[in-house]
Amino acid sequence: MHHALLIVDDEEPVRRTLSRTLGADGYRVLTAVSGEEALTTLEHEAVAMVITDHKMAGISGVDLLKQVHERWPDTLRVVLTGHADLKMAIEALNQGALFGFLTKPWEEHTLRQMVRLGFERFGLVLENSQLRDTVAAQDRILRKLEEEHPGIASVRRDASGAVVIDDE
Repeated sequence: MHHALLIVDDEEPVRRTLSRTLGADGYRVLTAVSGEEALTTLEHEAVAMVITDHKMAGISGVDLLKQVHERWPDTLRVVLTGHADLKMAIEALNQGALFGFLTKPWEEHTLRQMVRLGFERFGLVLENSQLRDTVAAQDRILRKLEEEHPGIASVRRDASGAVVIDDE
């Protein structure tokens, strides 16, 4: 499955460079020039990761990621900023539940590694959710069988923990 990532930055050269770099790595890259456009995109596209600039007109990157966290909690969130300070970083972490924080100019290998690890994490979260759904469905089936055939799900074990099978 090819997950999409959304790059949000009001600077066209940044969007173009990130799109080219991450697109070359095989990711499906979407772009937006503002937080408002990003929210519209997210309403219509399944996105695994949002990478956003912090300082933009309208919705700031931190405010955007806060909304993403509330509306699409499984979507990973990364701030990319040229105006990093400790207060902003703490605010971003607290409000947006960040996966990552990058500064401009970014190190290409750091960016690529963060995105790769993010997509791996996203895949594991999806797989974990699917496994939980499978276990819940199996539990419902087992409970129904137990209701219809009392004792069918019980297992006897001996002192060593081995399963005891009766021929009776």
